[in-house]
Amino acid sequence: MNTSYESGAEYYDLIMEKVYQKNPKKIFDFIQFILSKKSLIKIDKILDFGCGTGIDSLFFSKNMYSVTGYDVSEKMLKLAQKKVSNDEYKLKFTNDLNAEKYDCIFSYGAFGHILSNENIKNTLNTIYNSLNPGGVFILHQENILGIIKYIKNRKHIFKDNGFKYKVKLDYKVDLLKSYLIETQKIKILKGSKVINFIQENHIFRNWTYPEGMFFLENSGFKNIECYSSLNDRIELSGNEIGLIYCCIKEKLSNN
Repeated sequence: MNTSYESGAEYYDLIMEKVYQKNPKKIFDFIQFILSKKSLIKIDKILDFGCGTGIDSLFFSKNMYSVTGYDVSEKMLKLAQKKVSNDEYKLKFTNDLNAEKYDCIFSYGAFGHILSNENIKNTLNTIYNSLNPGGVFILHQENILGIIKYIKNRKHIFKDNGFKYKVKLDYKVDLLKSYLIETQKIKILKGSKVINFIQENHIFRNWTYPEGMFFLENSGFKNIECYSSLNDRIELSGNEIGLIYCCIKEKLSNN
């Protein structure tokens, strides 16, 4: 997994909010919609796969779920753990994916960092085995066909807590590998003085809709649906940027 957010980890939450418009309530509402359609069991324990600094995990735990946030980055997990107050006993963070079983696992934006077919397959198999029978898996991924059509370089300028942030995002697409390569430059100013500059390169492996179906079916998931965005309540209709796969691990037969 490509873990190149380390150098800018302390600014991660702010950049997610201001630049990428990350909205945990939208994710929560969409997942509630999917669970109302698909869940075959009572949903109590949820895993946030690729939780980063725990933005979504924290929101879910405050809405009556027992949540575990998983990430491979120790730095991200330390930042996530700092957000947990003593009374939030239903929230914890870990880098061990094999420790427990869950009723629902969701992953928003993390799978793009898994670059090889073998690692995608192994990760999906581990997730499948980490689900209780009847459990639901919800996976957000980017559609390479939508990326080609819609992606463009961006600049963002905003102020927060007395500092000015200038963020520049440059993109390249490697069609042969289905990679989106993002160069993220963050300049932080106090008045006119630059007090910090961070540059990171992020490599994302994007899928096509059929690729995602193939990966999930071969890992044993059933009843697979795909949506194009958190705002949609109808299945995928074209080459949109987003791919949100929703599927289940079949419940064991009583016979």
